[in-house]
Amino acid sequence: MDGADADRDRRSAGPAPGATGRRRLRWIAAVVVPAVVLIGITVLGTVPAASQPGPPPLPDPPPVPGTNPAVQRWLNDQERLQIDLNNALLTVQRLDPAAPDAMENCRRLGELTAGLLRYRPAPDPRLTGPSRAGLEQFARAAAACRTRDFATAKRLVEEGLAARVPAQDDIDRILEGD
Repeated sequence: MDGADADRDRRSAGPAPGATGRRRLRWIAAVVVPAVVLIGITVLGTVPAASQPGPPPLPDPPPVPGTNPAVQRWLNDQERLQIDLNNALLTVQRLDPAAPDAMENCRRLGELTAGLLRYRPAPDPRLTGPSRAGLEQFARAAAACRTRDFATAKRLVEEGLAARVPAQDDIDRILEGD
């Protein structure tokens, strides 16, 4: 080891025991002060960022209508009426005017349609329109059927069903939150 290496080792290892005050001050100025300054810059540079409030939390997404208990209750409460209406529509579509129960089938279609038209509005107003699609045509079909105008009754049932199919797709999209 030459003399320069020995000097470097002594300087980097800190002041030698018994070193003069000047040497100690020089070592502090050369090593300790820059280290403290770097630590201070690092700490002070990050503290303001850490104390800054973050972005506000995202709001909760709106609830999906299909999971709303009031909507579920509304759908369940009218389910029997919907099934009975579908059965009555099928019966009128296949109606034999000479059948003894032809007029009873017409009356049943009118009764079920009137019941759904009077049914309470949906808890989610977006469901009310699509849920009533085709009902006016079914009511007119029942009226035509009761006057023995079976051809008009069948045509109106078909028109009502044609309105009801896309409306059911709308109901599904609304219930799923789309």
